Amino acid sequence: MKLQRDIIIFKKEGSYSCFPVLEQLADGRLMVALTQREFPSHNSKGRLRLFLAAADGEHWQETTDSSLAPVWPGATGKFRCQLNGDMWLDIGAGGRGGHFDAPEVRPFSERLQWEAQRYITHDHEKDSNAFYLGGKELHVGRSLDGGISWQRQAISAPPEMLSLNGFRGLCLQDNTLLFPVGGQVDKPGLDLHTMEGATWQQYMARSTDNGGTWDWIPM
Repeated sequence: MKLQRDIIIFKKEGSYSCFPVLEQLADGRLMVALTQREFPSHNSKGRLRLFLAAADGEHWQETTDSSLAPVWPGATGKFRCQLNGDMWLDIGAGGRGGHFDAPEVRPFSERLQWEAQRYITHDHEKDSNAFYLGGKELHVGRSLDGGISWQRQAISAPPEMLSLNGFRGLCLQDNTLLFPVGGQVDKPGLDLHTMEGATWQQYMARSTDNGGTWDWIPM
């Protein structure tokens, strides 16, 4: 039996590190991109940290070279691909208004207003005068100049969705885009603070026109 061992890439007392993404660069090296957060939650905005290793993955060192593909400048979605040689696509889910990152920080005075529109909110860890506003949109960013500028598009999820989470996508040989997403479903009387009894719905978002329009296929 071949023994396996865990290799710690990054660990820091008092911080929460999450969502590591493993990629292999063109020269064979391995790269891990992860998010380091001050609080153990998925609400606060994190700091991107990059680590490199040889192809065997034995020894890892941190790098600050954010130009390494696929860590594209200005891209924050979980699914990134290149179409037709010059178009970069950056696809994410769960934000609002074209933003892929952690939920927005909004003034506490707005909280009831957003909850009345059936948006999920969360307490702010340190500021009692603010709260986190969740999102439920699919976001597509396009760049034709190597990430210098982006055109962003927000696509609403099906109306019954309360949240939207994106996972790793796939670009097929014919440029069909597949992006699995899922989230909690609203129902009459559901308490947005406890979410007790909420169910989960999974979709495959599918596009055949470079992310211009999407079909939501239930899974």
